[in-house]
Amino acid sequence: MGSQIDAKTPIDELVAILSNAKEFAGLPVRHNEDVLNEALMHLVRIKVPKHDLESPHVKSNLLLQAHFERCPLPITDYITDTKSVLDQSIRITQGMIDISSHKGYLTATMNLVHMIQMIIQGQWLDQSPLINVPHFEDGEIIRKLANVGILYLPQLIERCQGDIKHFFDQELKHRMPFEDLKDIYRAIEKVPLVEMKYSIVKTNSQEDILSGEPLEEGREAMVLVNLKRTNRSNK
Repeated sequence: MGSQIDAKTPIDELVAILSNAKEFAGLPVRHNEDVLNEALMHLVRIKVPKHDLESPHVKSNLLLQAHFERCPLPITDYITDTKSVLDQSIRITQGMIDISSHKGYLTATMNLVHMIQMIIQGQWLDQSPLINVPHFEDGEIIRKLANVGILYLPQLIERCQGDIKHFFDQELKHRMPFEDLKDIYRAIEKVPLVEMKYSIVKTNSQEDILSGEPLEEGREAMVLVNLKRTNRSNK
């Protein structure tokens, strides 16, 4: 697997590398599932070998993509199989991150981090992060939010901190049932808003921080990162 990852491996190739992991060799491909796989192949964006639809690795690839696309699955067995694939995918991807970062491949490592995010959120990286907010699934609200400059969750959270009903009714011109508004508010208030501060400090070979000393080219240094949640947590 490590030999397949290079400095700038894109996400579509990383999905293929992940699905070819030996952990998926035992994924069941039942009688006539090659027909179902062919149907699923036409619903996803990354093409797979049509002559190899009985391969468990091809099926893993299709199930991952179907998860990102939120495609309806043809039979209940595929729901169980998808859960099995997802359960292993994060662990395998974390191993791929270790390999990529050890080799110093920044772009590939960032793409792998994005892929973990895709697996957890069930969406492609280029889709709106607002798709995970309750009642935003059809895309109409997301389009209206984009028209008023709201593209990301922190922007939505900031605009909804006052009267969420007034925001949707008067500013967005999109009336919603009160219960739906409550669902939206409960979801977005759980999203952590994080303030990040960082500094770069000089260190010695034992990684002791040398406070106050200027950085020198080619010498040891350390990045210190401080994360602070700025909104309250409601569990």
